[in-house]
Amino acid sequence: MGRGLLILCLGSFIILGMVQHAVQQRQLTMSDGNVKMFMVNHARNAVNSGLELGLNRVFHDSNWEDVTQPWEFPVDTLSVQVWVDTHDDYPNEVPPMFIRVRSEYEIENRPLQAHAFLEFDVITPPVKGAVGFYGADAQANLSGNANIYGYDTNPDQSEGSEDALPAITAETEEDSLVNQSGNATYEGEPDFEQQELDGQELNDLVAMYESQADVYESPADLGTPENPKITVLNEYEKLESNINAAGILIVKEGVTLDLRGDFSFEGLVIVEGELDIRGNVSIYGALMFTDNALLEIDDPDGTEGTFTGNTDIYYSSSGLQNINNKLSHRFEQSGMTVSRIFY
Repeated sequence: MGRGLLILCLGSFIILGMVQHAVQQRQLTMSDGNVKMFMVNHARNAVNSGLELGLNRVFHDSNWEDVTQPWEFPVDTLSVQVWVDTHDDYPNEVPPMFIRVRSEYEIENRPLQAHAFLEFDVITPPVKGAVGFYGADAQANLSGNANIYGYDTNPDQSEGSEDALPAITAETEEDSLVNQSGNATYEGEPDFEQQELDGQELNDLVAMYESQADVYESPADLGTPENPKITVLNEYEKLESNINAAGILIVKEGVTLDLRGDFSFEGLVIVEGELDIRGNVSIYGALMFTDNALLEIDDPDGTEGTFTGNTDIYYSSSGLQNINNKLSHRFEQSGMTVSRIFY
């Protein structure tokens, strides 16, 4: 009887011990799980905070492109990394006219991410023709092998996807605007169209472009299709070397741009002053003359734009789209706004 009771008591102690151990193990497991869940939630909150910090930099720091990525943001006790991705970097993930701000923190070999897509407004004005003359006092004298095409043409000379535009649009009648000589031609649908053009809108855009313009010191600062620039010429410039450039180019009133070599440009050219073209020149995008700008061969008063040699100006939707894709995010502080944000 005593031995049986002893065995029963010992068995009960063993069972109770096993139960207690199981309970302790379960508590430890639950505690470990709670700690992991807390750390994951903490990291997730940090990632979201990092995303907001990245968006804040894009919105308020006009020099954010110059800051080496990834950006490191301390959030509580964690350090979150943030990248800004473009369509060129991730063509299958980021649509044109968008950038993606991406925040990341790695916990236990598992990356936690948060991202937002920012869609920007188009920065180029509505293009009504390959060449547009804004204002009632415009005049164009075309000489030599000067050709203007309103048919959408890509920079590689392939056919573009957009409908054809007029070669020349102006607020004045054709006979009072265009004087042709040599082999000069202009072709589009129609070749010439008289219509009202919003000169004030163009002037406002020029002011906005100037607020974000890059510093110009040499032809190397005119940009490339991969890295287009916004350039404002404030003094006489003669370009005689072979140049392939891209972006937005503004020739200010009273300033001469003298093109003597092989010059190819993709994007938007706005002329307020004088344009002399004596070399082999190709422009893919659009060329605009503000009110009172003159396009002449020999103008004794010094406000002339001379088309000689081999000059081809093409309306190019892809040339314009490229600068919209690559430059539009600069203008969130200059009247342009982010049209939509997707989280």
